[in-house]
Amino acid sequence: MNRILSSILVSARLLEGMQAIEASASAPEVRLISADVQKVKGPHSTAFRFAVGAGRAKEGLQPEWQRQLKICREELGFAYLRCHGVFHDDMRIYTENSQGQSIYHWEDLDAFYDYLLSIGVRPFVELSTMPSALALNKNQKLFWWNGIMSPPRSYERWEELVGQFTRHVTQRYGAEEVATWYFEVWNEPNLPSFWSGTKEDYFRLYRYAAKAIKEVNPRYRVGGPSTAGCAWIKEMAEFCERDHVPLDFLSTHTYGKPWGQAVHPDMQSAGRDMQNVRRRLDEVLPGGRELHFTEWNSSWEIHELLRDTYVQAPYVLEQIKQAEHAVTSMPYWAFTDIFEEGGVPTQAFHGGFGLLTIDGIRKPAYFAYRFANLLGDRELENADSHSWVCLGPRGDLQVLAWDISVPKPAFSASSTKGTVTLSDPEDRGPVRIRVANVSPGAYTLKAYRIGPHQNDPYSLYMQFRAPERPAESQLKQLQDASRGEPLETRSINIGSDGIWEASLPLSENQVVFTTLNRDAE
Repeated sequence: MNRILSSILVSARLLEGMQAIEASASAPEVRLISADVQKVKGPHSTAFRFAVGAGRAKEGLQPEWQRQLKICREELGFAYLRCHGVFHDDMRIYTENSQGQSIYHWEDLDAFYDYLLSIGVRPFVELSTMPSALALNKNQKLFWWNGIMSPPRSYERWEELVGQFTRHVTQRYGAEEVATWYFEVWNEPNLPSFWSGTKEDYFRLYRYAAKAIKEVNPRYRVGGPSTAGCAWIKEMAEFCERDHVPLDFLSTHTYGKPWGQAVHPDMQSAGRDMQNVRRRLDEVLPGGRELHFTEWNSSWEIHELLRDTYVQAPYVLEQIKQAEHAVTSMPYWAFTDIFEEGGVPTQAFHGGFGLLTIDGIRKPAYFAYRFANLLGDRELENADSHSWVCLGPRGDLQVLAWDISVPKPAFSASSTKGTVTLSDPEDRGPVRIRVANVSPGAYTLKAYRIGPHQNDPYSLYMQFRAPERPAESQLKQLQDASRGEPLETRSINIGSDGIWEASLPLSENQVVFTTLNRDAE
């Protein structure tokens, strides 16, 4: 309790020490974030918020799922959503009658897409899984919801299905709207559990799908191979070039943690994968072809306890920073723990993929996206590799900085079961901020933090002894602990020299976010 109280007191005094700092030879070495309002690096990349992932289409008909996506759209800015299972039997799109004739039902699909578009989110369509009536092997199933991962028994019928689907959404939403969508063929076909055919079978599947889509409208964007582990990039590009098959974008996936490791020692691996694939793609297809990492996260495990803790926040920011100029999009997998690949989740915190829990509690990683989304549209030059300094349209400033270190967790059972506790974070020393050529005048400064007991509901959940279903009063406390409110708000004045200086404490795997907004005159 003394440690918690001390942390709260330190947080409350976070900005009391913010003042002009005179450099001296005896001062301890500090991390410097230095920028100049007149030295703009360029537009701030928004690849991180281009799209986000979710479990499967049917889950998107649940009211709580929809409520959470609306929150993400409003607060995090996600513009597209990708999910599995558009063609799964539970969406009731494709069946056949006793004579083998195709029958189509669009009601559930319409309800799903209608909702997405009503809140300003567009579909990043993943054309999967195989309807049972069309599957070559109906027993090739995966996940609790039994997605069929088989090739079609007839590629001509597959082409018909994709064509009918594309014509239907065009008729309902209009060609101008659908031309803004993406059509991605299948999911992770390089894994036998996700595709029981061969690589050549996948290329055939892709060829028929691309033909069907382009026949409806040649402007529609189609791509793949949506592989796990950055595979088949060169092969996919060469196949499409050689056989003159349309390929508007490349897609693949990466996850930070290798098989069998509780913690990945390389905290930049996912972002580095994205950089490496960009280089490989540009060698095969020069000209900056769109590259979408349509799934990424710190771990591919359905349950990975560290995802619920504050260390996930700097991990997310580090990958975004590494990859921001290499990718067109990098949809985080996934926005919510309402995610049923392993069954219907019931545990409040269970290490799910989501940015929000099943009860809508915002996790620390949620605030990594929230603060990144609040950065201005112009990025200033800044030599520090673990931060951004940005400028908004009114001359407002934002500084987002973090420490990234290999965490030292203690698991009650394993990295995927039970609970996790983290050792007390080591002090990383102060972060000094210095921005030149700020317009003189009155400003409001706000400071935020992600760390132990700060936008960190999991620590409070552990104080409740990790109940499977928290009581209503506990849920309210968890919500209150994760509202992203500033630790302190104060008025400051920028003098005629145009210099803003501040010093912020930073500890291991913590995030600090500071905004300087000019007061209305």
